[in-house]
Amino acid sequence: HGHNVAQGVWQFQANGGSWMSFAPEFSEKIMEAFLKGQSEFVVQISGVPYTEDFDDMLQTNHDTGKERPIRCNFGLPSHWSSSNEAIFGRLPPKAVLTNDRALSEYESDVAFRGRIADYDTDASDDPMVPRHRPTRRKTKRDKLTFDSVTVRITDGSKLDEFTKLLRESVFHHEENGFSGDSQCDVWKRGFRVREAFHVENVSLFKAYMDNCHRMRRRHDDHEIAPEPISPGVGGALELFSEGMSISTGLSESVQERMLFHGTTLETAQKIVLDGFDSRLSNTGGFYGMGTYFASQTCKSAQYGFDGTIILARVALGDPHYTARVDQQLRRPPTKAGHTICCDSVIARPGPMRGHHSGTQSHQEFVIFEQMQAYPEYVLRYDCE
Repeated sequence: HGHNVAQGVWQFQANGGSWMSFAPEFSEKIMEAFLKGQSEFVVQISGVPYTEDFDDMLQTNHDTGKERPIRCNFGLPSHWSSSNEAIFGRLPPKAVLTNDRALSEYESDVAFRGRIADYDTDASDDPMVPRHRPTRRKTKRDKLTFDSVTVRITDGSKLDEFTKLLRESVFHHEENGFSGDSQCDVWKRGFRVREAFHVENVSLFKAYMDNCHRMRRRHDDHEIAPEPISPGVGGALELFSEGMSISTGLSESVQERMLFHGTTLETAQKIVLDGFDSRLSNTGGFYGMGTYFASQTCKSAQYGFDGTIILARVALGDPHYTARVDQQLRRPPTKAGHTICCDSVIARPGPMRGHHSGTQSHQEFVIFEQMQAYPEYVLRYDCE
């Protein structure tokens, strides 16, 4: 499912104590060596050889003998409780090599002859391949689980903050001339968050951020000026997002927002591992076969059958504002005047062609890319 730990950036400590990143090509080679289980790796930078020691996490300059600390930086958000060291410690190498030089020579020899270097293939019939291939001592990689990628929130004041967020996110938009009768008041009074989990899945977060950066580059390449998100997501969500520094470090064109996704606990436990996979979503959605989010908890609670709501980061990018129901959509429509698709579909509240009631009551947001959203919190609630 793409849980690739090789997305960290290797760094060394400079003279002043600050951390400096290796150039991407060197960082990738160092990570590759670590994942192979090597205890050290020699890299040449500007003609000078350096040994990167993974046991002591030190770099040694071969010419001067000077040592510097090294680390792997995963670029974690500041509000995460996990540290780089903790994340790194959860990522054991795939194997420990008992004979690094022999294995390197064997890999080169096998690769040169076009063989698949899986070390399980019997190459004894080929006189040009070493008969005594180096061995690997296998290590067990920890399986990702809900418990391993989430942090349970026990602070009562934080649970109260989530309760307040859910209650204050019960509202109806009055834009577009719509002000309908609301049956949502029961949620406004009754939401109470009893459990909350913060999702700290490094691989999933990195995949989401990579998708955001690709979206920004696509906008730049095609000179796309995204349509603004209107109406807004509501004051409570906007205030909560500011406290988390949502969109910090991202281009404004990505238009990242915090939104709600109602689901079950069983499904949420899968989402925190693999993301929002629209292939598993309900095929009866009014606006296509994507993943649906809302800015109003009274909408999301309609799908939280066992009292589960995910609070997610969603990169809305350049939205398409739909004026009609289209259940056959598998991706957003092409942007007017361009050859590329929009990034999301938004159904505004108000008159809606093809809707069974003729009116869209709540604002809904639909995405069709799995890594276009990140599950930030899993909230478990009761309705008093």
